[in-house]
Amino acid sequence: MKHNYKKIIRCLNVFTRIILAFLGLAFIGSVFYVVDILSGNIKENLINDDSMFILQGHTVVADSAIRNFPRVQYALSFICGISLMFVGAYIALRAVQNILQNVLKGQVFNLKNAQNIKQIVWAQIWLVCSDPFLFWTNHLTETHLGRSSNTFQSSFIGDSITLLVIYVVYIAFKMAVDLKKENSLTI
Repeated sequence: MKHNYKKIIRCLNVFTRIILAFLGLAFIGSVFYVVDILSGNIKENLINDDSMFILQGHTVVADSAIRNFPRVQYALSFICGISLMFVGAYIALRAVQNILQNVLKGQVFNLKNAQNIKQIVWAQIWLVCSDPFLFWTNHLTETHLGRSSNTFQSSFIGDSITLLVIYVVYIAFKMAVDLKKENSLTI
C-alpha cells in the first residue's frame, strides 16, 4: 500500500476517535438537557435558546403555553430519538474504525469488511428509527411554543435514501468478496 494512503487512513482513524469522544460528551449533555426540561426550565432551554428558530407571529410565548407544555412527552421523545441517533452513530463509527484498521493491514475485500459495512447499514436503520421521535419533539415545540429546532431536525427521507445507498454498497461489496473467494478457489 502506498505511504500516502497509510497516512490518510491513520488520520481518518484518529478523526473517528475524536468524533467518538465528542459523541459521548454530546450524549451526556443531552441527558442533562432532558433533566433540565423535566425540572421545568423550559424558558431558558426552549424559548430563549439560540438554536431555536422563532416562527413568524410567535415572538412572545404566553406563560400559560409554557405551563401547559407537555414536558414529559417532549423529554421522553427527545431522549428516545437522541439515544437511537447516538447508538446508530456509535455503531457506524466503530465499524468505520474496523474497516480502516483492516485496510491498514492490507485486508480490503474480505468478509470482515463486508460485515462492518453491514453494521453501518444497521447503524443507519437506528438513525432512521430516531427520526419520528425527533420530528415529534420539534412538532411539540412548534405547536406549543412557536419555536423550531435547527439542531435536531429529523430527516426521514434523507436518512432513508442514505440507508438505501449504504445497503446497495454493502450488496456490491459482499458480491465482490464472494467473487474474490470464488476466484481464489479456481485452479
